Formats: sequence, C-alpha cells, structure tokens
Amino acid sequence: MLKRGSTVISLAGNDKGTLLVVLCKEGTTALTADGRKRRVQSPKRKNFRHLQDTGAILDDQSMATNREIRRALRRLTEGFASAVSLPPGKP
Repeated sequence: MLKRGSTVISLAGNDKGTLLVVLCKEGTTALTADGRKRRVQSPKRKNFRHLQDTGAILDDQSMATNREIRRALRRLTEGFASAVSLPPGKP
C-alpha cells in the first residue's frame, strides 16, 4: 500500500514512465511530485490505479525540498535502474 515517501512510477498520463514520490494520500488518490516538473508547491493528483509502487521509501528529510527530491530520485534511478520495471514502450 502506498504511503508518504513511497516512490512510484506513473503508468498513465503525460508523465507516463516518470519516477515520482508520494507526498500524501487523499482517498483513492495520491499527491505526487518529482521535484522538477511537478514541485512540492504544486503536486500532481494521481489515481492509485495509475501508479506502480517501486518498494522504495524516502524519508522526510529527502522530501523537504524539490532539490532533495530530485537527488533522492536520481540516486534511486541510478541504483535500481535494472530492478525497476517500466511500462511497455519505455526504454
């Protein structure tokens, strides 16, 4: 189950294939950010059906600023690039 700090991959929408972090849950949706296009100040509301959990969880310190989110997601991408399965059609 997704919770604050969960890292997810977007399965639908313009951000399909993007690695995101869950900032908070609201009913059947999650507010997500990537620190670049979707910042902490204006997170994207995504339905749980459109998110794939990667199993990695960021701590609150890694989610304090957009810069920290970008750094943490970059480290995850570099460290787990082969372990994270992307949707079909993404390299």
